[in-house]
Amino acid sequence: MPSAVVTTSTILPTIQARPSFVLETLPRESQVLRLSEFEAIGEPIELVDDWDTVTIYDSQICLKIDNYAQAGDDFTDPVKVVERVTLLVDSKPVDEIGAGGVTLEAIRVVDSDGQILMQGVGPQLVCGKTDLQIGFHEVMFQFRQTSGNLLEYQWKFELTE
Repeated sequence: MPSAVVTTSTILPTIQARPSFVLETLPRESQVLRLSEFEAIGEPIELVDDWDTVTIYDSQICLKIDNYAQAGDDFTDPVKVVERVTLLVDSKPVDEIGAGGVTLEAIRVVDSDGQILMQGVGPQLVCGKTDLQIGFHEVMFQFRQTSGNLLEYQWKFELTE
Protein backbone atom coordinates (compact mmCIF):
# COMPACT_ATOMS: atom_id res chain seq x y z
CA MET A 1 0.00 0.00 0.00
CA PRO A 2 1.56 3.38 -1.02
CA SER A 3 2.19 5.86 1.74
CA ALA A 4 0.31 9.14 1.72
CA VAL A 5 2.22 12.34 1.14
CA VAL A 6 1.54 14.90 3.82
CA THR A 7 2.20 18.53 3.06
CA THR A 8 2.23 21.31 5.57
CA SER A 9 1.85 25.01 5.11
CA THR A 10 4.24 27.35 6.84
CA ILE A 11 2.46 29.96 8.92
CA LEU A 12 4.63 32.99 9.43
CA PRO A 13 4.10 34.93 12.60
CA THR A 14 2.86 38.46 12.13
CA ILE A 15 5.41 40.89 13.51
CA GLN A 16 2.75 43.30 14.70
CA ALA A 17 -0.96 43.87 14.34
CA ARG A 18 -1.80 45.91 11.25
CA PRO A 19 -2.22 49.56 12.30
CA SER A 20 -5.24 51.53 11.14
CA PHE A 21 -3.23 53.61 8.65
CA VAL A 22 -2.28 50.47 6.63
CA LEU A 23 -5.20 49.38 4.47
CA GLU A 24 -3.45 46.66 2.43
CA THR A 25 -0.05 45.13 1.76
CA LEU A 26 1.45 43.32 -1.21
CA PRO A 27 2.53 40.64 -0.64
CA ARG A 28 0.01 40.09 2.12
CA GLU A 29 1.18 39.59 5.68
CA SER A 30 2.50 36.05 6.23
CA GLN A 31 1.84 35.16 2.57
CA VAL A 32 3.73 32.24 1.07
CA LEU A 33 4.14 32.51 -2.68
CA ARG A 34 6.35 31.13 -5.42
CA LEU A 35 9.31 33.23 -6.53
CA SER A 36 7.88 33.18 -10.09
CA GLU A 37 4.60 34.65 -8.76
CA PHE A 38 6.49 37.36 -6.88
CA GLU A 39 8.50 38.24 -9.99
CA ALA A 40 5.27 38.40 -12.04
CA ILE A 41 3.90 41.00 -9.61
CA GLY A 42 6.50 43.33 -11.10
CA GLU A 43 5.06 43.14 -14.61
CA PRO A 44 4.05 46.62 -15.74
CA ILE A 45 0.29 47.23 -15.98
CA GLU A 46 -1.09 49.59 -18.59
CA LEU A 47 -3.46 52.17 -17.12
CA VAL A 48 -5.74 54.77 -18.63
CA ASP A 49 -4.55 57.66 -16.49
CA ASP A 50 -1.41 59.60 -15.76
CA TRP A 51 -0.07 57.71 -12.75
CA ASP A 52 3.58 56.76 -12.79
CA THR A 53 3.29 53.21 -14.11
CA VAL A 54 7.03 52.56 -13.84
CA THR A 55 7.52 53.20 -10.14
CA ILE A 56 4.13 52.07 -8.89
CA TYR A 57 2.92 49.30 -11.14
CA ASP A 58 6.33 47.88 -11.96
CA SER A 59 6.61 47.06 -8.26
CA GLN A 60 6.55 44.07 -5.98
CA ILE A 61 6.28 45.51 -2.47
CA CYS A 62 3.29 47.82 -1.94
CA LEU A 63 1.26 49.33 0.86
CA LYS A 64 -2.04 51.07 0.54
CA ILE A 65 -1.96 53.66 3.29
CA ASP A 66 -4.67 55.91 4.61
CA ASN A 67 -3.68 59.55 4.69
CA TYR A 68 -3.07 60.90 8.13
CA ALA A 69 -4.34 64.47 7.76
CA GLN A 70 -2.07 66.92 9.51
CA ALA A 71 -1.55 70.60 8.84
CA GLY A 72 1.29 70.88 6.35
CA ASP A 73 0.92 67.41 4.86
CA ASP A 74 0.58 67.50 1.09
CA PHE A 75 -0.59 64.21 -0.37
CA THR A 76 -1.29 65.76 -3.77
CA ASP A 77 2.40 65.52 -4.64
CA PRO A 78 3.74 61.93 -4.79
CA VAL A 79 7.33 63.23 -4.60
CA LYS A 80 6.60 64.81 -1.20
CA VAL A 81 5.03 61.55 0.00
CA VAL A 82 8.09 59.54 -1.09
CA GLU A 83 10.45 61.98 0.68
CA ARG A 84 8.81 61.00 3.98
CA VAL A 85 8.88 57.25 3.32
CA THR A 86 11.46 54.63 4.25
CA LEU A 87 10.86 51.17 2.77
CA LEU A 88 13.24 48.38 3.77
CA VAL A 89 13.24 44.73 2.75
CA ASP A 90 15.47 42.52 4.88
CA SER A 91 16.97 45.69 6.43
CA LYS A 92 18.07 46.99 3.00
CA PRO A 93 16.55 50.13 1.44
CA VAL A 94 14.36 49.64 -1.60
CA ASP A 95 16.00 51.82 -4.25
CA GLU A 96 13.02 52.71 -6.39
CA ILE A 97 10.02 53.93 -4.40
CA GLY A 98 6.93 55.47 -5.92
CA ALA A 99 3.68 56.83 -4.54
CA GLY A 100 0.37 57.80 -6.02
CA GLY A 101 -3.24 58.45 -5.11
CA VAL A 102 -5.55 55.48 -5.27
CA THR A 103 -8.75 57.49 -5.52
CA LEU A 104 -9.75 60.87 -6.82
CA GLU A 105 -11.49 61.69 -3.55
CA ALA A 106 -10.24 65.12 -2.47
CA ILE A 107 -9.45 66.01 1.11
CA ARG A 108 -9.31 69.68 2.02
CA VAL A 109 -9.10 71.12 5.54
CA VAL A 110 -9.68 74.87 5.88
CA ASP A 111 -9.73 77.17 8.88
CA SER A 112 -12.48 79.67 9.72
CA ASP A 113 -10.85 82.29 7.43
CA GLY A 114 -10.91 79.92 4.47
CA GLN A 115 -7.15 79.30 4.53
CA ILE A 116 -6.25 75.80 3.35
CA LEU A 117 -4.57 73.95 6.21
CA MET A 118 -4.17 70.64 4.39
CA GLN A 119 -5.34 69.15 1.14
CA GLY A 120 -4.75 65.89 -0.62
CA VAL A 121 -6.25 62.82 -2.15
CA GLY A 122 -7.61 59.59 -0.74
CA PRO A 123 -5.50 56.56 0.20
CA GLN A 124 -1.99 56.32 -1.26
CA LEU A 125 -0.05 53.46 -2.80
CA VAL A 126 3.56 53.40 -1.68
CA CYS A 127 5.51 50.81 -3.65
CA GLY A 128 8.97 49.59 -4.45
CA LYS A 129 10.70 46.98 -6.56
CA THR A 130 13.48 44.72 -5.36
CA ASP A 131 15.19 41.48 -6.36
CA LEU A 132 14.72 38.73 -3.79
CA GLN A 133 15.68 35.07 -3.49
CA ILE A 134 13.77 32.09 -2.12
CA GLY A 135 13.31 32.35 1.63
CA PHE A 136 11.72 34.46 4.35
CA HIS A 137 11.60 38.23 3.94
CA GLU A 138 10.74 41.09 6.28
CA VAL A 139 9.41 44.45 5.12
CA MET A 140 9.60 47.64 7.18
CA PHE A 141 7.63 50.73 6.20
CA GLN A 142 8.07 54.12 7.88
CA PHE A 143 6.31 57.42 7.23
CA ARG A 144 7.34 60.67 8.91
CA GLN A 145 4.38 63.00 9.53
CA THR A 146 4.63 66.80 9.47
CA SER A 147 4.68 66.76 13.29
CA GLY A 148 7.76 64.52 13.21
CA ASN A 149 5.75 61.53 14.45
CA LEU A 150 7.01 58.32 12.84
CA LEU A 151 4.41 55.80 11.67
CA GLU A 152 5.82 52.29 11.27
CA TYR A 153 4.68 48.87 10.13
CA GLN A 154 6.54 45.59 9.61
CA TRP A 155 5.43 42.31 8.10
CA LYS A 156 6.90 39.08 6.73
CA PHE A 157 6.29 36.88 3.72
CA GLU A 158 7.98 33.81 2.23
CA LEU A 159 9.12 33.01 -1.31
CA THR A 160 9.34 29.35 -2.35
CA GLU A 161 10.41 27.49 -5.51
